[in-house]
Amino acid sequence: MCQFCFNKLQQRFNSRRNFLKGAAATSAAASAMSLFAPRALARGSDNHPPRDTGRHGRRYVIKGGAVMTMDPAVPNMARGDILIEGKKILAIAPTINAGNADDIDARGRIVMPGFIDTHHHQAWTAIRSTIPDSILINDNTGTPSAAQNYFGNILLGFAPVYRPQDVYISELFGGLSQLDNGVTTVHDVSQIHHSPQHSDAAIKALFDTGRRAAFGYFESAGASILGTNPGNQ
Repeated sequence: MCQFCFNKLQQRFNSRRNFLKGAAATSAAASAMSLFAPRALARGSDNHPPRDTGRHGRRYVIKGGAVMTMDPAVPNMARGDILIEGKKILAIAPTINAGNADDIDARGRIVMPGFIDTHHHQAWTAIRSTIPDSILINDNTGTPSAAQNYFGNILLGFAPVYRPQDVYISELFGGLSQLDNGVTTVHDVSQIHHSPQHSDAAIKALFDTGRRAAFGYFESAGASILGTNPGNQ
């Protein structure tokens, strides 16, 4: 990387770091709530989003949060309001009074765009921790990481016996857990297409999470290697 580009990146990093420091100080003075709590609370909603969130014409205001816009044309705010209508952001300002719109109390929290995961295998959610120290293939070194390799344990072990219902619950739980951590968009690189039912289960789960997703249709992992079709077993 050239020095000019490095300096530019450093300036952007420092400006956001300083903003977070300032937001933390402002929030600490204004509220006892944690700045990094996972979600803002909707007043009177029992910790759920406002009723009919996303419906056309439905409006609410995210109020009093530290707004990090990630948009050079829209400045960050240590405290600001965001007006939402349906699925669109209509306005960002220090204070917004929107009549009969519901409020989400975001004091003490950061409000920013959701993260984007560009490469995720959501079908493997249920078995995510089964081989934490593995390598890709058995390199015949006799080490534990080689013995629990990805090719042998996942592609030749778990994947061939995955059922459509296994796909659905893994895709659904993976998506919801990501949403809970602020990841609102995903590219799901899907390798579990043993049958049309497996594919339908994966796509249905992506829709059921209610977030943005790009479906990366790939091979039938395990089945293509073994020359079998578990969907017909």
